[in-house]
Amino acid sequence: MVTGLLPDASISSDNPLDRTDTMKKFLRQKAVCVLLMASAPAFAAQYDQRLANLSTRAQVGTGSNVMITGFVVQEGAPKKVLIRAVGARLATAPFNITGALADPLLQLYNADGVLVLSNDNWSSTDLTTMNSVGAFALTSGSRDAALVATLSPGAYTAQVSGVGNTSGVAILEVYDVTGSARLMNLSTRALVGSGTTTFFSGLSVAAGGGARRVLVRAAGPALGALGVGGALADPAIAILDTAGRQIANGANDNWESGGAAALTPAQIRQPGLQQLIDDMVDTMVDYEGVGLAAPQVYQSVRLIVLGYPDADPDNPDDIPLTLCINPEWESLSEEKELGYEGCLSIPDLRGLVPRSKAVAVRALDRRGKPFTLKAEGFLARILQHEIDHLDGVLMLDRMEPADRKAALKLLREQALAGTTVAPRHAL
Repeated sequence: MVTGLLPDASISSDNPLDRTDTMKKFLRQKAVCVLLMASAPAFAAQYDQRLANLSTRAQVGTGSNVMITGFVVQEGAPKKVLIRAVGARLATAPFNITGALADPLLQLYNADGVLVLSNDNWSSTDLTTMNSVGAFALTSGSRDAALVATLSPGAYTAQVSGVGNTSGVAILEVYDVTGSARLMNLSTRALVGSGTTTFFSGLSVAAGGGARRVLVRAAGPALGALGVGGALADPAIAILDTAGRQIANGANDNWESGGAAALTPAQIRQPGLQQLIDDMVDTMVDYEGVGLAAPQVYQSVRLIVLGYPDADPDNPDDIPLTLCINPEWESLSEEKELGYEGCLSIPDLRGLVPRSKAVAVRALDRRGKPFTLKAEGFLARILQHEIDHLDGVLMLDRMEPADRKAALKLLREQALAGTTVAPRHAL
């Protein structure tokens, strides 16, 4: 069973200097950093429009300092994508970027680390695809790289390096060309410098359908904890529009983990909150989950849903659909038991987590009425797991030492490889 949800995203790239709804990230020290962009799950119509494209511009180094981007093709039909590594074109008008990578090499790896495609110099046969997605033109005969491929669902890593062990500034782009499956959880690991070697990322929201909710993270210190050398000690993010103006609340230096906010009775009765409850239940069911907390879908309120809408009341193993607002729990047993847990907030990881065997939870229902729920066993575990999310605590923080060490090792390997992992169902 899934007790968490990793958000999905449809992400690719466009003209790095002339784009609509551009998102740029400015980081001012030369060090390694990972940028993650992901969009919230499509709860309602306002979240259904796709992200048209995404690009990352950064300094491409050698060895462990090549540019690496990981992304996931969601389960479903194969997806056609355009991936470009642009360096030489950046040295010409209108970009005129000094120190551009003269001859980028683009390599695409699958989740097993197997090289599936590569390109050194782009082909004019791909011009039709480039034009169809609105990609800026490449100079005829330039040594930029491009791939057009139809990818099966799964995790992929696109890597940009310089032919002949060269270095310089380049842009890595991923375009969503065709296919109903989404591109998910795109992240880029690269060197962060200053001036022309500043780390930029651009995001374009497709026209129509309103705003799109996204999560943007710049991870530097977290990489150091995973054993990545030269990690950026203190990243900062600024989000600008196409005119170069910082959007409202569009900057962050240090992320906050103060926990989700409690809801008042008046807030609970609001139509928007009631819709959020229904949408969370739908999302949990769609992802075959058994629990979901509001912060996992980027709503910082103290709200969790769990159980099965079609639970059989005569089956003791079926957990009825349960909603808890402002939940507080206390242990009813001094005894703790170990059990395996998984969470899509930390995809592809499982580990033994000690939990109280029996708990009592005091909460409000969707009408704002108080109630108390007593639970033991699996239901008690789910309640503790989901309430942890409200306080910014993940199962990794509570895992047994040996399992936590193994999990950190896996996360370190993923960070070094620049990959993201497709969600897998777990307890």
